[in-house]
Amino acid sequence: MSEILHLSTNTELNHRDANADDRQGIVKVESIKPRTAIFDLSRAISSDPYNATYYYQRAIVKFEFGDRRRAIVDLDRAIELNPDYAIANYSRACIKCETFDLQACIAALTQAAENCP
Repeated sequence: MSEILHLSTNTELNHRDANADDRQGIVKVESIKPRTAIFDLSRAISSDPYNATYYYQRAIVKFEFGDRRRAIVDLDRAIELNPDYAIANYSRACIKCETFDLQACIAALTQAAENCP
């Protein structure tokens, strides 16, 4: 509980602290508050629009709450920023498989495997 309070206070004092927005978004995901988690991660992206991890994290939140189309958009952006982002490629492949876009699934899995350490 004190961590949530600390993150909320930290974010209110400095809206430009993308890391605080990111951490607050993740805390809210874990407490099942998708709208506020997406909002916090979107603020983190606004503060640091070239951080692939923020797009990946927001994609996972969107996916978890049923918004597959927008999750794919965020995963595509994460991969555009960091083509070697294996977990983003893998996550995109999983969503593509769920939607029966098998060619895209295989392509994303191949890309993920090529970039896996």
